[in-house]
Amino acid sequence: MSHARRTIFTLLTLSDFLKLNFLEEMTLKKIKQGSFDESAFFSSAKSVADIGFITKMSYASSEFATMCKKDLYRQLWSDLYSQLGLSVSAFTEKQITFYEHENIDSFDLLRGTYFFYLSQQVKAALPNKLSYSELRFLKEAIRFNSVHAVQRYNVVLFDKVTHEQLEEDESAKELLMEAINNAKSLLELYGSYAYMLLAEAYYQYAQWAQEHESITTYRRALQAAIASCDNATKYLDKSQYSIHNASFGQGLGFSNSFGLNSPAKAKEVLEDMLKQSLEKIATAKMS
Repeated sequence: MSHARRTIFTLLTLSDFLKLNFLEEMTLKKIKQGSFDESAFFSSAKSVADIGFITKMSYASSEFATMCKKDLYRQLWSDLYSQLGLSVSAFTEKQITFYEHENIDSFDLLRGTYFFYLSQQVKAALPNKLSYSELRFLKEAIRFNSVHAVQRYNVVLFDKVTHEQLEEDESAKELLMEAINNAKSLLELYGSYAYMLLAEAYYQYAQWAQEHESITTYRRALQAAIASCDNATKYLDKSQYSIHNASFGQGLGFSNSFGLNSPAKAKEVLEDMLKQSLEKIATAKMS
């Protein structure tokens, strides 16, 4: 009689990840005692396999995090971030390396991207729902300005509102405002891509407002989305590298539900919606 072999999958949680093993505890102790050999640690070659340890130690020790943020190590984190792109993009249509970001704290960028990577491992295991474990990793990633985490989390918020799957203590308006604020937090860092995320958030707010608030609120949200498209166009040339990284090489269309790579074309779609709204009001007044 044969027996089927069952594979037991243990889901990684944020608490599990942050738990230090014996060697990590010893390293933490050395850091606190001031006996940690910084030069020896950073002189050895680092790879993507080391990012988890570095992220954990910086979480456990503010002294270690401060050490890592020295300008001396900026290029190291940028290089590891570029390599990490291959691991993160493995969950998408094609694998890519990331370009360097010039205007972002490279160590925070690396940590945020790594937390997002862990969230995607959880998502791959539980693809049909947002698990609590994935959510916690996403929120850590957002804390370090991960554009990928913000986009994933905002899509979750939009879906909850659209399908009216709200918890007792949640309101659709608050969730949509949270999505808007999430996108706003990335504007200086991600340029055109972040402005298109903001345009998407305002568009989603407009769709909800059309059914649940006033026509005035609907129009104002569309106008805000249009203004965001204008800003996306303004910074388009300077944002090519960040667009590549944020979209996993798929282009600006990855940022919005219209799938449009051109902010100008997205603006046209939104302006048509606004025009139709104004025409309906004019027709109603005439009848």
